[in-house]
Amino acid sequence: MSRRIVPLLVSALALSACSSDQSVQLPVTIDPPVSTLPSSGAPQPVASPAIEAIVDALRGHAVVAIGETHGSADLRAFLVELSRDRSFREATHTIAVEVSTSAQETIDAYLAGSVDDRTLLAALRDGIFSETGAADIRILELYQAVRDVNRNSDASHQLRVLAVDAPLSWATVDAAADLAAIDRERAMASTLTGVLNRGEHALWVVGASHLTTTETPPPPGPSSAPGLLPSANARGLLEQSHPGSVSAIALYSGFGPQTAELEPRLPVSVVPGVLSISGTWVAGLPSSAQGSPNAPGQVLVPVAGADSGGSIPALPSGPPPPRQGLPASMPLPAVPARIGDSFDGLLYLGKCNELRADIPPRTVFEDATYRAELDRRFNATQHHPFAPDEYYSVMSSLFGQC
Repeated sequence: MSRRIVPLLVSALALSACSSDQSVQLPVTIDPPVSTLPSSGAPQPVASPAIEAIVDALRGHAVVAIGETHGSADLRAFLVELSRDRSFREATHTIAVEVSTSAQETIDAYLAGSVDDRTLLAALRDGIFSETGAADIRILELYQAVRDVNRNSDASHQLRVLAVDAPLSWATVDAAADLAAIDRERAMASTLTGVLNRGEHALWVVGASHLTTTETPPPPGPSSAPGLLPSANARGLLEQSHPGSVSAIALYSGFGPQTAELEPRLPVSVVPGVLSISGTWVAGLPSSAQGSPNAPGQVLVPVAGADSGGSIPALPSGPPPPRQGLPASMPLPAVPARIGDSFDGLLYLGKCNELRADIPPRTVFEDATYRAELDRRFNATQHHPFAPDEYYSVMSSLFGQC
């Protein structure tokens, strides 16, 4: 994979902008050695129908979060089905999405039927932090489903789509530093705190990096408190004021290099399903074992001392970088996180090799206005124009290539 594709990968997955600190530290993936693989006698996950499991979780938690690798066609289809389910609409009135709050007015107008698809698509393309924004028009399917079902539902079964990400307009972004200055984690936590303060419940669909509850040793010094410090991502910040409010489910997209060995051990009795993993062999796997072997959407372990004001850019998955290639001041994590430290379950939508990516047709980029804006964004943040071939290479590798 070329160096040029690495930043494209990060932006395509809409991960948070990194700190504006010049000494940004990189994460380290930890692929589980053979000795960490689960024993055959470890407890098995329990499978439940996905909608039923999510509704049950919403009854016991203020927020149920789905941690995703962005670009899943199967997740998009599942969310459309979920939004139409009556029991889900009885459990919550809010689907929180990783879209800038700047787009909220347009989203509300669309759900009310006063603006059209093109207007909403433009708002989403301007209010999503990846350079490509909402490239695929199929992103509108969830909004269309919510709008259409709302029209035929009484007041007690209405849904809203709540944009929770930081304010953004790409028209104001002239350099990568403009994105780095935005504290997306605190913005998302703040918007969701408002939901919780009103006594409401929400389904939160967000990149997995915003949910991980990895912990790192405190910085050295005589005043350091003993023990570990929780990471200050959006979930960590939300739970500082509302402890235990979040139940998190990871979108299953493989077990990295161990997919062929571990996937057959999953008890898949229903699809779509949620596998409850607490106390099971899945929960004990290192966090880096969760995710497609080709996608940088795995749950990563932040290094000690990483800036807490924003998330950390992801490296492509694979073996950890050699020590000699890292800054001498960058310590390796002292405590590898486990999948069960961050997630209560896996949202299973199919076998790893059968999962599908949302890949828009190339005609999308024949729109001269949109293509010119993409070139401007990439030149500003990546120092090269938009490269369609690289984009399609990245997107096609995220799912179904296990």
